[in-house]
Amino acid sequence: CNRNPHLHLEIRKQGRAIATNPVPYFEANWDDMTLGVWPGARFERNLDDPASNQFLDDQPDIRFGGPIITNFARPWPP
Repeated sequence: CNRNPHLHLEIRKQGRAIATNPVPYFEANWDDMTLGVWPGARFERNLDDPASNQFLDDQPDIRFGGPIITNFARPWPP
């Protein structure tokens, strides 16, 4: 996070062990609210399943101390 000013919105569940995607919880213009420069947020792609997790509303939960969820065999960018 080297851009200023900015804000992180983090919603936790199961105590503080899991961070979940806030997009389904709020009606907002998420494309305008992302940190990314036009055309918005960019996510690493899994070339074995390139359509998964590419949009703000389909990001997976993050389990702190859990497995790395972007440990793809064939990532893009490499």
